[in-house]
Amino acid sequence: MTGLGSAQLSGNGLAVFSTHDVGDDVRAEYWNGITTHFFGPLETRATGRTEFNATLTTRPVSFLRTFRIVGSGHQVRRDRPSGGAIPDAIKLLLQVRGRCRIDQDGRTADLAPGAWCVYDTWRPYGITNIGNIEQIVIQIPRHQIIDRSFRRLAEPFLADPTRSSMAQITASFIRSYTDPSLAPEDGDDFLAETTVGFVRRALHAGSVARTSTQTPSSQLRARIRQYILAHLSDPDLSIDQIARAMGCSKRYLHQVFAAENVTIERHIWRLRIERCCEALTEQGKTEKSISAIAFEWGFNSSAHFSRLFKAQVGVAPTSFRRNRAGARPPQEPGGKVGRVA
Repeated sequence: MTGLGSAQLSGNGLAVFSTHDVGDDVRAEYWNGITTHFFGPLETRATGRTEFNATLTTRPVSFLRTFRIVGSGHQVRRDRPSGGAIPDAIKLLLQVRGRCRIDQDGRTADLAPGAWCVYDTWRPYGITNIGNIEQIVIQIPRHQIIDRSFRRLAEPFLADPTRSSMAQITASFIRSYTDPSLAPEDGDDFLAETTVGFVRRALHAGSVARTSTQTPSSQLRARIRQYILAHLSDPDLSIDQIARAMGCSKRYLHQVFAAENVTIERHIWRLRIERCCEALTEQGKTEKSISAIAFEWGFNSSAHFSRLFKAQVGVAPTSFRRNRAGARPPQEPGGKVGRVA
């Protein structure tokens, strides 16, 4: 395999990577190397009955990085924060063909052709691509989203062109300038700034719409989730403590949170296990004991932690850490690369 540097083949940086250009036995390794290079640590798993195939076309557009991905059905997961492995950015995914589902922090966005979604790549997330798909992905540096309220997205933001003319206009604009056959020779700064302007406007409009349609119960649920995240490492975090902070009874607290389809206790334990998974594989923490990590995230019993961990993850904490430590890092992407015809 050749190095990634050989991919820069034209003045505007247009490059193509395809699993069709490597042997069947190294396709998964090759693709994981490509996605890790551009998007940070990810795990990809084919979901179809046929061989996994995918092609990625990429080029920079001023301060943006654009990608067009065409592939068979597969799942993509980031199980822990990027931790600086990639530039701090949010990601816009526009579904061109096929369907996909984005899951993050218990929230789901289902994308049909024409819909697009903005989500925070710093936090863990999952994408399920259903059948053959074509997508446009744009990385937007977080500092380009000037409004501070959008620098750290709380959940995936779905823009549906069937409900919003602005979402439809934005999708049409992005599709036009990211088409490899129509890549302009200049004007990248204008294209990038206009894209960010469209996204910022859509986020503002969506925020206003969500606020106007929120009920007192949904607002309280959001406050509960935020409080739990802020106090997740506190071993004394309890229903009583949350109820006092929310100014309501425990009974009403449970009643309101029932819409999440999980109890508050299970929600807390699930988040703590997720944070422990991140810590068990985080660079620089491999020497820290499993018990110490568990106690850092609010557990006060190693046995209780081990039982919950195995129930949620499927393996014991020791096996999880050993398996992750022994996993071979993805190879630098390479293979045959060429300009789009």
